[in-house]
Amino acid sequence: MRQIGKRDEALRRAALVTAARLLEERSQAAWAARDAIAELQRL
Repeated sequence: MRQIGKRDEALRRAALVTAARLLEERSQAAWAARDAIAELQRL
């Protein structure tokens, strides 16, 4: 999500939505979602 989200604004928004969904679902990938959200919000 982090790498895709860095390509352009539309992909950044999509990556943030996907990361938020993973957090809501309490997925095993939640740690990656938290990292992606933190990094993409700094851009």
